[in-house]
Amino acid sequence: MVSIKQKDDHISDVSIKVNVTSTKEVEKKSKDKDGKEKVEKKNEEKQATLYYLVRVYEDKNGYSIIDLPQPYMPKSNQQVTVSENEENKNTNVAVNNEVRSFLESFFKTYTAKDRSDETKFFFKDSAKAESLNGLMNYVSMGDVSVYEKKSNKGQYIVRCSVKLEQPVTGIQSNHSYEFSIQRDGQDKFEILTMKPVSYEIK
Repeated sequence: MVSIKQKDDHISDVSIKVNVTSTKEVEKKSKDKDGKEKVEKKNEEKQATLYYLVRVYEDKNGYSIIDLPQPYMPKSNQQVTVSENEENKNTNVAVNNEVRSFLESFFKTYTAKDRSDETKFFFKDSAKAESLNGLMNYVSMGDVSVYEKKSNKGQYIVRCSVKLEQPVTGIQSNHSYEFSIQRDGQDKFEILTMKPVSYEIK
């Protein structure tokens, strides 16, 4: 169990963490000592960690689940620091494209299994580096909005959406993030802060 959030006197949302193992039969081809091809069937196991939100109703008779469990991604901080003010929106197409390319590279590394050490190169402070380490797969980048920090030249607030997929179930979801980034040389940026903003199951 991760957490319990009470909605009213009778209903609570229970967040749970589930470790699952899926088994898939795969064919493995090889050759025997005479050079003849042989096919062996083996079971391949894949492990994953899933998070579910379960709505529970409590009364004098006990507890009951009143809705289907919904998959979700845990969010560490939903506070948004920027209002979408068009006056602050960056209009430089080249900069916007550079930021999008930077974030696409970041999310491919951020989601990849066994590449968690590489995410530190995207952050100014490597101690703030985060990684999903294969928990979700990167699918595509959606909208990217870049806002200039007038008080800090070369720094930007970025709001973006990204589509991710749970590798075991195939469930896709849209995630919105807010970044604070700054330029680090030609065509390069580094992340100052990263915050999840919203999450929607497709």
